Amino acid sequence: MKVCGNRLLILSLILSWLAVPGAVPAADDGSRVFQELKCGLCHKPDQKGAGPNLQSIAQAYDQQREGLIAYLTGTNEARMGIAKPDLMKGSLGKIQQRSAEDIAALAAHLLSFKPR
Repeated sequence: MKVCGNRLLILSLILSWLAVPGAVPAADDGSRVFQELKCGLCHKPDQKGAGPNLQSIAQAYDQQREGLIAYLTGTNEARMGIAKPDLMKGSLGKIQQRSAEDIAALAAHLLSFKPR
């Protein structure tokens, strides 16, 4: 129960933080988080890797930052199929240990790959 409560707290902090004008984190900050977590080992910009490519992720969430943050914080299911759920579960655990700002920045980074 405590884990769920922590996730809800993180999600509510992120969403309230996003509601502040000018407080939306830069995708550049998310790029740093993406690199630190080594997400690029599985997720490539426009080609299939071990996980879905970044354009597919951005398309699946279609600029729905809150939905993506809910997935990253573990309060919602993915909007797309996860080919290697056990591997992603471990990665989500590492993401959920990051600050609310880092998670929001990571979401901004992922959404920046939406094809034009």
